[in-house]
Amino acid sequence: MKQSRLYAATLLAAAAIAALAVAAQDAVKLVRSAKVGDTRTYKIDAEMQVMGTAAKFSAKSIEKVEKVDQDGSITIEESTTEAKVMFGDQQMEVPSSAARIKSKPNGELIELSGAEVDETAYRRAALTLVVFPSDAIKPGHKWSVESKASPVNGNTAGKGDYEFVAVEKVGEEDAAVINFSYVETSGPTPASASGKLWVSVKDGSLVKLDAEYKQAPLPQIGPTDMKVSVKRA
Repeated sequence: MKQSRLYAATLLAAAAIAALAVAAQDAVKLVRSAKVGDTRTYKIDAEMQVMGTAAKFSAKSIEKVEKVDQDGSITIEESTTEAKVMFGDQQMEVPSSAARIKSKPNGELIELSGAEVDETAYRRAALTLVVFPSDAIKPGHKWSVESKASPVNGNTAGKGDYEFVAVEKVGEEDAAVINFSYVETSGPTPASASGKLWVSVKDGSLVKLDAEYKQAPLPQIGPTDMKVSVKRA
């Protein structure tokens, strides 16, 4: 009888250890890290309606890490090339552009800079920005981030809601899948975005994005609804 109880206790202990091991594997700590010179290329596709006419945008984005500060903050040079717009039956070439993006290790934006950066650029960045939790998270974990109006979000307050769904393989990358929604809570034409992000478990970089925007602030066009897909090339 004693041996039977010992055997049962051993099985329970083994099961508990196995459960803890699985739980530990499911937990991920998302942190943006990089080395100077790291380069990634993305393919961007967007669909929208402009003045009642269907329009499509496509481009290639190249991100190169320029600087990594001692506190882990990262400065990236982003170059957008091969940009085209299909407006009805007409195709138009879009000039190349460049910007610099500085962010903290938790993904929080510090600064955007470049010839074409204005308040709308900050607002668009805030719509799909994810600030990572400080602790390791497991599937099902939800968190929210509220931001007061400031230069970093185009002087437009907002709130983001996020949920870590799972870790998926995207090509060779282990990616954390995050459902998100962000809603501006001030301004005359509040914008919003919702969708799904795939973020590298290894270094916190973007792997993939599928998003739907409402009233997105676009230069020379104004508030526009659109769908956007970003994939690492």
